[in-house]
Amino acid sequence: MKKLLVLSIVSLFALMSFAVQFGGGGPSVVFIPGDQIVDPLDNGFDFTNGIFAFGGGGMGRIGEAPIFMGGEGWGGYSQKGDYKYTASYGAFNVSTQLSPSKYVAFDLGAGLGGFTQIIEVVQQENGETETADFIGGTSPYLNQISFEAFTFGPYAGITVTPIDFMSVYVRGQYIVGASFDGWKFENGDNVSDLEQQYIYFYNISAGFTFGF
Repeated sequence: MKKLLVLSIVSLFALMSFAVQFGGGGPSVVFIPGDQIVDPLDNGFDFTNGIFAFGGGGMGRIGEAPIFMGGEGWGGYSQKGDYKYTASYGAFNVSTQLSPSKYVAFDLGAGLGGFTQIIEVVQQENGETETADFIGGTSPYLNQISFEAFTFGPYAGITVTPIDFMSVYVRGQYIVGASFDGWKFENGDNVSDLEQQYIYFYNISAGFTFGF
């Protein structure tokens, strides 16, 4: 339900960005450093190389003021040994710009949306895995847990516009979120002894924007 809500919001505002003055959108790549990925199970998996995620979005200028509204979304994963970590994010964004010149602008904004992280045991082609059970002592048939949270993510960045219809941007974002359910097994049951209700991490992103 949360995923559908977030996806609907992102799609709506990404499309709206092309219907208002000075709208545009494009692809992006996001990097989450490895030290921002927390192992809630203390099972020893360590994604030191971080995660590269891919996605995109759109923003549109509202009126004459430098106020922009739109949406974005991205997803990615990393695997180490028997464990695979997947992250996905979607949000409605509001931002403003300070433009010291025609070609350079500084961006400040925030996104309101949702974040999902999934940890799973990846089976080999023969259906086996070296990891006998996912959480010590629990059923070996439950090979996936997930955590969904509502998020708020302020960000800051710089946009360079070499030509009128294309811009390149780089930005950093800090995301905080809260979950009503915490970690859950794939069958919907709560994971016992895991009391995590909040998340917080930062990411670095870059992308292209096409439009007018």
